[in-house]
Amino acid sequence: MKALFVAPMLILGLLAPTGAHAQKCQNSQYKGVYSALALGDFITLPGLPPPLLGPTTRLGRVEVDGNGNAKIHAITSLDGFILEEDYTGTYVVNPDCTIDVILNIPFPGAGFIPFQFKGVFSENLQQLDIMLVNPPGSTVTLTLRQQNKANCTSHDLNGGYAVNMRGDTGLPASPTLFSRLGRVQFDGVGGFSAQTFTSSGGAIAADNFSGTYSVDPSCAFTMSYAGNIWSGVLMNNSSAAYIMLTTPGGTTVSGTLQQQ
Repeated sequence: MKALFVAPMLILGLLAPTGAHAQKCQNSQYKGVYSALALGDFITLPGLPPPLLGPTTRLGRVEVDGNGNAKIHAITSLDGFILEEDYTGTYVVNPDCTIDVILNIPFPGAGFIPFQFKGVFSENLQQLDIMLVNPPGSTVTLTLRQQNKANCTSHDLNGGYAVNMRGDTGLPASPTLFSRLGRVQFDGVGGFSAQTFTSSGGAIAADNFSGTYSVDPSCAFTMSYAGNIWSGVLMNNSSAAYIMLTTPGGTTVSGTLQQQ
């Protein structure tokens, strides 16, 4: 009876997952287009001129080739100063599904600064979260979500989406905490309407508006209304997007659209 008991246990032991059988990631699995949103503050970043220190947000479209190379197009707010950027980077995906990233990011008056990030994948490499670790002096983190679609059109924004945004307005002189929550209805052909509530320094108000939008084949898009422009990048098969208020300047307001 003892021998009969041991054999099944040995079989179960062989079938049980171990560290040797855990998921192993590699560079070739990180490939395609990702939408990225960065949030945080530059506090005492070496090499960055003082006028650019402060709260920051960055909306990006990231192309990775599976061989350790990345191309990024981004719109950034540095303490309310809005600029558009193109730059490159490299990455190494580790077997435990963590990642090491170096991005050569341009800054006005400072040139290209190599930023080193550490990160971790989740959801079968559909999501990547990274944090700026060198140079020190920041609290910047980024979340990247896979796009899973090519050749987008206006029809890719169609129906109801929840909108959730937050950040600072009045930068750099009078920073004011701001948030927006509500619903945006897209008609699939270039028009939208929104019903939202905002909080500006704690003052709550309804903010309903309508406007137009256009979607680029790259799956980047813009929304325009009453002198305001939101820029975005679609992700998750167009069921979601990262967005950022890019006009007027003086803000770091950014967030998400999520299909209802």
